[in-house]
Amino acid sequence: MTSHPDVGIQGPPLRNPSSSVPRPAQSSHQASRSVPHQAVAGLNTSSFQKNSSPYLPRDHTEPLTKRQKLDHTNAFTLSPTDMQREYGQASSPSNHVPRAVFVHKGQSNITLPGTLTPSAPRSSSTLPSFPIRPGKFARWGTTPVRQQARTVSQEEVQVKPYVLETPSFAPQYQNHTPTDFFPWLGNHSEDTLNDHSTKSGFYDRIQVSQNESNTARPAVWPGVKHKSGLQILSSLFVSVLDRRQAHGTVTAKCTFKPPPRVTLTDTKREAWLRDLANPTIPLRRLSRTIPHGIRGKTLLDHCLTKKIPVWRAVWLAKCVGANEIRAFKRKGTNGAFAIGGETKWIKDWTSNVEQFVAALVEAPVSPDWKTSMTYGLRLAKHLYADNLLDQEQFLLWIIKSFHACDLDLLPIWFLVLQSHRKEIMCFRCRGRKLVEALLEQLLRLSSSDIQDVCSSLSHEISALLRSLAQSDTACFVLPFFWMKYESVLSVCLLNYHPPLTSQFEDLRSRNIRLVRTTGITAQNLARTPREQFITILDTLCLPIDFNSLSEKALEIAGNSEILVDTVIGWSTTPYRSGLGRIYTAVRLLRRWKKDGWDLDQPILHFLTSLQTAAVQQKRRMFKLIAELVRSRLFSISKYLQWLMARGLDRVSCADGQPKPIEIQLLDNIPLHGVPAHILNLRQILMKAAGVPVPDQMETKSSLNTVLTTTTFLQDCKALAPWHNDATDLARLSGTVRFEISLWIRTKVLALFSVVPETFSPQAASCNEETPMTLDDFKSVREILETFEDFPILADVLRILSKCNDKFLLGAVTNTLNTHIDVFQSIGAAEEISQLLISRMEEYYTRSPADKPILLSLLDLGETLPVLRRMKRALQQELELCEPKNPIVACSPVSEHMVEALHSTDSDFLDEARLLLSSGTSMDRKTISDMFSTVAKRLQIAWFKNGPLVPSFVDILSKLRPFDPVAFDALMLDWLEGILWCESRPQLASIVVPLLCQRAMNLLSFIRRFVSGSKEDKHLRSTTRIVLDVVALFVTEPSISVKYHINRVYRFSREISQISLQCPEIVSLLVQRSLEACIHEDLGLQQRARTLVLSSSFLCLMQTLIVYFKDATAELRQFVTTGVQPTIASLALDRLIGNVPPQYMFSSNFESDFLLSNPNPSPLDVCAGIKNLLHVANDFNINICQLKLSILLAQSKEYTSNGTITGDSIIMVLVDETASISQSRYGIWTSLLSSLSEDHAQMFHERCASALFALMPDWTSVSSMTASKFDRPSNSLESLLVSMDATEDRLPADRSTNIITSILNSLTRIGFSESLARSKNNHPIKEDFRDFLVSECVGEYYATHQWIDLLLRLLAIHQGLIRQPSFSQQTLCQLLISLSLLLLKPYIPSSSMLSVRLFDTVAFFSDCLHPESRTHCVATLRDRHCLFDPRLRFIFGFPEREDDETLHITSTTYASSSSVDSTNHQTFPLRKWEMVQDATPTIGENDTSVSLTLLGARKAVL
Repeated sequence: MTSHPDVGIQGPPLRNPSSSVPRPAQSSHQASRSVPHQAVAGLNTSSFQKNSSPYLPRDHTEPLTKRQKLDHTNAFTLSPTDMQREYGQASSPSNHVPRAVFVHKGQSNITLPGTLTPSAPRSSSTLPSFPIRPGKFARWGTTPVRQQARTVSQEEVQVKPYVLETPSFAPQYQNHTPTDFFPWLGNHSEDTLNDHSTKSGFYDRIQVSQNESNTARPAVWPGVKHKSGLQILSSLFVSVLDRRQAHGTVTAKCTFKPPPRVTLTDTKREAWLRDLANPTIPLRRLSRTIPHGIRGKTLLDHCLTKKIPVWRAVWLAKCVGANEIRAFKRKGTNGAFAIGGETKWIKDWTSNVEQFVAALVEAPVSPDWKTSMTYGLRLAKHLYADNLLDQEQFLLWIIKSFHACDLDLLPIWFLVLQSHRKEIMCFRCRGRKLVEALLEQLLRLSSSDIQDVCSSLSHEISALLRSLAQSDTACFVLPFFWMKYESVLSVCLLNYHPPLTSQFEDLRSRNIRLVRTTGITAQNLARTPREQFITILDTLCLPIDFNSLSEKALEIAGNSEILVDTVIGWSTTPYRSGLGRIYTAVRLLRRWKKDGWDLDQPILHFLTSLQTAAVQQKRRMFKLIAELVRSRLFSISKYLQWLMARGLDRVSCADGQPKPIEIQLLDNIPLHGVPAHILNLRQILMKAAGVPVPDQMETKSSLNTVLTTTTFLQDCKALAPWHNDATDLARLSGTVRFEISLWIRTKVLALFSVVPETFSPQAASCNEETPMTLDDFKSVREILETFEDFPILADVLRILSKCNDKFLLGAVTNTLNTHIDVFQSIGAAEEISQLLISRMEEYYTRSPADKPILLSLLDLGETLPVLRRMKRALQQELELCEPKNPIVACSPVSEHMVEALHSTDSDFLDEARLLLSSGTSMDRKTISDMFSTVAKRLQIAWFKNGPLVPSFVDILSKLRPFDPVAFDALMLDWLEGILWCESRPQLASIVVPLLCQRAMNLLSFIRRFVSGSKEDKHLRSTTRIVLDVVALFVTEPSISVKYHINRVYRFSREISQISLQCPEIVSLLVQRSLEACIHEDLGLQQRARTLVLSSSFLCLMQTLIVYFKDATAELRQFVTTGVQPTIASLALDRLIGNVPPQYMFSSNFESDFLLSNPNPSPLDVCAGIKNLLHVANDFNINICQLKLSILLAQSKEYTSNGTITGDSIIMVLVDETASISQSRYGIWTSLLSSLSEDHAQMFHERCASALFALMPDWTSVSSMTASKFDRPSNSLESLLVSMDATEDRLPADRSTNIITSILNSLTRIGFSESLARSKNNHPIKEDFRDFLVSECVGEYYATHQWIDLLLRLLAIHQGLIRQPSFSQQTLCQLLISLSLLLLKPYIPSSSMLSVRLFDTVAFFSDCLHPESRTHCVATLRDRHCLFDPRLRFIFGFPEREDDETLHITSTTYASSSSVDSTNHQTFPLRKWEMVQDATPTIGENDTSVSLTLLGARKAVL
């Protein structure tokens, strides 16, 4: 039946099978030539002209047919061409060729052909309405109005005829075929009208067979009613099914082939692509030919621009890909080459898809950007899902792009990444890289300046990381990047989700166990919290923020006892210089005391441990406790009670024996403000211990008597017995020194109590005497410096900073600048400097500036940040204090005036000052002449030791600002000429005045004369100059120099600054000094050895070694190869207190060294190594490292002589390894890190041999005794630590024998028959804790220990395994052995060992090449080990075989006498040929997989 259209809507005419309206017959010629037409009712001409309908044709030139002429002369018809142009639109499924054109909405008259005429219009109300069709036919009021037909433009070319389409609203059967839809094509029975059809209409008649007019029971029942009837029916049905099987099975040959490609013009190609974009055009029609030249990224761009549906775009990609791949096979190449070409093409195609997606992501924002982006991502996702890409390459590219993108594109790439998250996380190789990329981007977001913009994205990434941390924990095992991402991951997991704390700690422990990196990171991991805190204390910068320092200390070690003990040890150790450490420790302990920490027990414990310590360390400990007593942080009364509780009050010491350090402390604590009963108790305890208290009390009383009966100046002179000899002052007990210091402070405060707070110009103008002269201050300062009582000295400076004497203020400034580090540690530097600045401002507003004071303030401003902002103002004041002639301002100094200078010294100085003040500029020749004139007179004054030296130096200092560069060059050349002279004054008398007056640059001088090249003719002079320069760093300037120079403190400050800021210069000085110790000249040799063994030189050398380890590397290379190691070794022994045995009882170590110059024997070298291992601690570890290097260098000499072998020296270290306790692991590893490459490799091999020698034999149960398994927890741990410490020192191209040994051990454990026998006798329980208490607990527990030890060995040698040159075959065997161990029943999956095994396999699997990974998968599959999901996750093997292979199983049913046979066949599926509608016509077997292979049958509808 023909469907009925809606009224007033364009569509085909409706037919009624019962209609009796006669239809005129149509000629066969017309039916075959064109689509038949039905005349339209006559239209009113005027109405037609007024209401020109867009549905009417534009072209009426086509002649009317005979039927059309007979209808009516005014009837209007449409030709097939017009109908196709006006109504036929191939892009819409509802456009079909109509049978007639219906009246436009404006036309109300309808005329039926043959009955009505245009002159007799009939109202439309007289026509009957059509009934509503059931089914899918649209309702009257809801049918949309058809859009206006698209007019074909002149440029558009029709390349195909119009195709009829089924209306989308037509009712359909269950199989989606339309009901009763027959378009008017002229070849249907309804298209021809005759008498019968006109009278009876059309209807479907039921064909009833005459043979089945009755039931079949009478015919069938007689044959089946007996006993064999059921058998007959069964046979009948079986035969029917056999016939159906025979006739219904597909037997035709497969006719599939990809759609061929044909070269088309651009117009036809565009038309073909538009047809592909139209989903209503079937693919079979398009599969006849596909355009050639559409491939790669061009294909994807066409799909995007033409809006081709995704599934049709995938179809096109498959067609193109199938043709490209088949092209490789048609070239006549062998199979391997064809497969390689196919693989390469797929990779290139994947790269094209990657470029397509990247272009979409990076494209600028446009109105249709979202649509294009959605389409592109969907297309890429479909291509991935259909396995049309190299999935591994595509996923890794997504991760790489996300990792490398900037913040602008990060949200889009994060969206792309999330769409493939499930596929990425299937295997560890990709999941690990994804986690690294997420952590890297989260780290960038956290450090970004636009936190508000990035907060939401950071929140999303954090949420994804938290989800992955719970579901895919193994992907977070990132040993190489753990130190970088630990902080950001902790914030992500802990701050936003506290329940993940345990999971984060588990991840941290798993990563730390596998971390093994070179450089600073490895050292920080191996260092204990105590060592890390010591490093922080050594690198403190002044001024110190104690709150921040306390927070860092708590982060490193939360144990208060460790922190307090470390601070006390750091402040009192003799291996650090400077008293500022004591006051830093006091302020830090005061900070912790406020927090409620207990300081008494750690202090008393540390004090007790110093019984056999050096005298210097004891004195510093007494000083620390004394400052704590002053700060009320340490109670004397509690300490006395502690002494009595320990019974130390009853300990008596014989004559000549040292007193206990607890008793010595009683004589070194301040007693100011202590109650009388505590003083009496102290006196009683000291008497009981044998301390001569009455003598000290008498000394104190006599001092008090003298000090209280004289004036202040006389009082200072009364201290002359101690003042003249500083040693006598130092010998006083600490208690007496504290009393004297307090008395001095009291007297100074009393003298200056009447000094006004503001400056008095009257006092300065009338030159009134101040309460204290400059000499008095120098005496007080020297006493307090000898007592090392810097808090009292700080109080004195604070008091004197308010005085009116400019000379005292300058002295105070110089004192503050000299001890700036100590005063900053105390916390008084800024206050005193502020007082000095305010006082100076008041002074200079009423009087001219003084140059020495300004220079002192400038020096102080270089250290104190509070004075740096005033540096410019001080420089301006310094320029103003120089007298200038205002008449000749801004004029050059005349050269003739320099030549006209008088010859007498006094007149010369006055004229030179006047000359320098007469101009502001000077050319280089004038500077050279002036410098030569002054230098000659200065040189004469030096040789005569005349008093005019400071005046000439002052002239040079005023000459330097005219051209500092030229002046410095002249100065160095002049000094070089003087220093080469044999009869010259001491270098200190030359350099110190120049340096203190800023007339030379000391650093440039040292670099020129110390680091310069040495010539044979000047070798002796060069050595002498070097020793003179070293003497500047070691000895104090002479008294004569002090007499002439008031600012000698600046020299000390300059020397200390060079020592701290130029370690390379100090290292060079030490090397030259050691070279001078073996000089041919005995005089220079003796002088050099004296300097090297002096306490000041050792302190300089100690500062260099402790604080500047990088600069020490060159020194270590020098002392082990450049000179005799014995000299440096003895100097280091003196430095660390490790006196050699031959000098143990020597009264004068230096003189014995100078006379004998011993060469230790080989046995002494071994003994020195053993002794050094016991002396080393956390504070002298750098010195001990240098000492060990020297000892090993000495062993090489004996190795060449044959008296001792290097192996025996190394065996000494190996033997000492077993005795190392766990608390000294950090010190031991630090010592081993100083070994040379050869010694480290030898030591490493000996430790490995010792370790494997202790390993049991796994082949027999008898060898696995309990005593054998007790070893891993003792010496083996020390061996592991030692091997870990020396791993970084080994060469990269060393032998891999140790990895082979580990592999063999793991293989023996995995195939151990004894373990298998024990497993059979003692089955593994579900709960591992119950298993541990079983009878085989000793054996399995020891086995777990040894496996864990081998895993740690692998982690130590991971650098060797990760080398590109490491054998992949060995790595495969190692991973296979570990994987087999992972599946052993005696290693439960819930145990910690199982987790460590899994992490180790996962970590080293990252080093596998793709071919090696495939080999591992094949080996494990052959051993049926891939059932474990952990191994599938590690090696990237899917849980089931992929869909690229079709497994076919066919069973042949045989007779009862034979056995059924089953055949298995594997058929590879060509994913690129899985194309639907690949052929233009439907064939019986036209699929890519032949239906005969599957035994398919034809479908019967």
